[in-house]
Amino acid sequence: MSKFFKKTLKRVSWRGVHTDGPQYPLTTPEVPTDMANGNGEGPIHAIGSRGSHSGLQSELPEYEGLPDLPVTLAIIGAGQRGKNFAEYARAHPQQAKVVAFAEPRPETRAEFASRYNIPDKHAFPSHKELLTLSDVLISDGKPRIAHAVLICVQDKMHAELTIEFAKRGFHILCEKPLGVDAKECIEVTEEVEKSGVLYALGHNLPYSPYFASLSELVHSGMLGRLVHIEHLEPVGYYHFAHSY
Repeated sequence: MSKFFKKTLKRVSWRGVHTDGPQYPLTTPEVPTDMANGNGEGPIHAIGSRGSHSGLQSELPEYEGLPDLPVTLAIIGAGQRGKNFAEYARAHPQQAKVVAFAEPRPETRAEFASRYNIPDKHAFPSHKELLTLSDVLISDGKPRIAHAVLICVQDKMHAELTIEFAKRGFHILCEKPLGVDAKECIEVTEEVEKSGVLYALGHNLPYSPYFASLSELVHSGMLGRLVHIEHLEPVGYYHFAHSY
């Protein structure tokens, strides 16, 4: 727990457990043990300096069928998010390697392919062509084009692409959100569970020191009974302009 919240707890008086609500302490979400800071005091989100692209070094989760390292990746969308993932893979070749991608803009596609040494035959104008080639490889008795796919396109495309790739057995990391409405979220969840693939949504804040400590504090019950959470994240037009 962070020093800030240790001081906070000293000023909080716990008056017992409410019988008509959740029983405390709640189960605290697990945080990878290798994410402690240099003093061993709680979790930390490792953020590298500009150009270093260092990141979290957490262990792979317990999951049957995980590929050997490096994991081969297909990136859908060569905007800012897609480039960030590609930069991480280039800086950590022992962990991941980008082997294919899809991007509709010709100039962006050519620049991305050149920067990350992706052959032209694996630089596709859309995810459909990428999936078509992957299907051909599988029909010929070869492995699919990549172990996993990173979905880094506009929000309205997340559900459709997630379902298509899950049906073909790709492990998936999708930028948030899961879908644009409840129906899409349900459909994605059902397909991922049915396909049995490893799926992750791009929420990184649970691993930051602030939110990890906040979660630990709330789950401990020291603040009392949790009855309501109000969360607001203002997002301006420029967020969409720079992210894709």
